[in-house]
Amino acid sequence: KTRREVAREFFENSIRHGRLLHAYILLGPEGSGKVAFSLELAKMLLCESGCKPGAAACAVCKRIESGNHPDVWLITPTSASGRVLISDTREMRRQAYMARFSGRYRVFIVDRADRMSEAAQNQVLKVLEEPPPNTIILLLTAGLAGLLETVLSRCAVIRLGGMSPEAIRSEMGSRGDYTAGDIAWAARFSRGSYSRADRLLRAGAGEFNDLVAGAVLSDAADADMALADILRGFSASGENTQERRVLAAEGFGVTAILFRDALAVKLDINASNLYNVNASGDTGTVTPAGSVCRLSRLFTAEDILDLLLIIADMQRRVSQNLNIDLLCDCLAQEVFSRRMNVMP
Repeated sequence: KTRREVAREFFENSIRHGRLLHAYILLGPEGSGKVAFSLELAKMLLCESGCKPGAAACAVCKRIESGNHPDVWLITPTSASGRVLISDTREMRRQAYMARFSGRYRVFIVDRADRMSEAAQNQVLKVLEEPPPNTIILLLTAGLAGLLETVLSRCAVIRLGGMSPEAIRSEMGSRGDYTAGDIAWAARFSRGSYSRADRLLRAGAGEFNDLVAGAVLSDAADADMALADILRGFSASGENTQERRVLAAEGFGVTAILFRDALAVKLDINASNLYNVNASGDTGTVTPAGSVCRLSRLFTAEDILDLLLIIADMQRRVSQNLNIDLLCDCLAQEVFSRRMNVMP
């Protein structure tokens, strides 16, 4: 069973036996469907018709789905900085102590709870300290670091994990501008996040992955410059500075996975644990992609480990507003300074 299935069963049993707590933190990757899971939980709490997931929805469930149920509140970042402000959670605190519309439960869902300002968290804390009866607070986050210890100590943490590649492919369906192979690649590289898969797909990350591998494998005299251009070009498609930084970090991440797979091949790790693979539709056999096999012969294991640490550091530096082009140039130099002068 997936973590999500286990979490659903946990909540079903808690509701059935009257053991619900008043506050939960739902932890999972960015864009992995935490809001959708929370709305399903709200339906479980408020539906009086016994609707099942995927079946026709009753009037109550339809109101929850459309965001029009008065006892289900979804709070999202509203400021230009992407933070949840005190004005958002102050209203939540006021509503928490008012009479419920349905008489059963009131559900407050705070998306990106780690983006709450300290003042906003203190408003939530006041409700957590004196929770009204039959009120459930769900704090959704991709990480716990941004939450106050006083908030964490009053919530149960439920680890949802990410969506499976199969679920992401199913959710994406058939998108005319992309091949089934493109969608499968993005889903595999998404780390359980639908929004990340969508971002990688729109940015052409599959082609970028092939271009990076080709540049590193190239014996051309200017291959290092070509690699730097490819790295810079991936982030350049962002519409603003923030998008360019996100794409730069994603580009470094895709590059890291390429080298991680090369290291796995070098250490003879089972191909089922790789991202860059060839799969036989007839036999289901999975083998490492030829590019990572060739890469594994161009670097020592120690050098690949060094590069993975360097790339991780560059991902951090992107978020610290360092010049993206300079970071791309530095990474290209680091790669080719370690590449062995042998035929791939």
